[in-house]
Amino acid sequence: MSSKNKQNTKNDHKIPKVKDVAVGIVSALWNQKITDALTDGAVKMLEKHKVKKIDVRRVPGTIELTHAASMMIEHGDYDAIIVIGCVIRGDTPHFDYVCQSVTQGITKLNVTTDIPVIFGVLTVENEQQALDRAGGALSNKGAEAAEAALRMIAFDRDMRETYDRQDTEGMSWEEHPIARMLQDMAAKQDIDDVDFDDDFDDDDDDDEFNNDPRRGKHYN
Repeated sequence: MSSKNKQNTKNDHKIPKVKDVAVGIVSALWNQKITDALTDGAVKMLEKHKVKKIDVRRVPGTIELTHAASMMIEHGDYDAIIVIGCVIRGDTPHFDYVCQSVTQGITKLNVTTDIPVIFGVLTVENEQQALDRAGGALSNKGAEAAEAALRMIAFDRDMRETYDRQDTEGMSWEEHPIARMLQDMAAKQDIDDVDFDDDFDDDDDDDEFNNDPRRGKHYN
């Protein structure tokens, strides 16, 4: 593929603006020269887009990324997790086992948890290919992972907002979450005979107000 065609395939859509974002990054220490460059690229991209919280954690190698991401999801408060690693093919099948393990692990997290886990792991034939993708000739895949995280956060928020709105359409007032919240508050405060009916009778309210014997003292 020519360089011209590569440029044409680049995603030129603007990154959505998202507020109050927290992103966790788990970076492997194995092949640290590469992973540090990828992590720096991710952090700079997130800082550029005013991410409120960036939490970077380190683990020994790529195999440990899945466990670390799972722990951050369980015990942290993040909108997305980025996992960063670098696996370079060697003379043994180790490369294949590691790549398969981390790919399956991150895929499972993405389908079983409610926040996106972004795959920022390089799986390359040699060190030069990794350097090219860690700020070299083929950009920085860490920065691209951070961009993907921001896009997925925006996607998730939009989906939740859309479905939350659809879930409340057509509800009676008694079924609406706000009504249930008010009823719970009333119950906790031992308030009796609280009427949450939305069919308010304005005429009756006006008559009660006009016939109140205290009205002349306060308003006339």
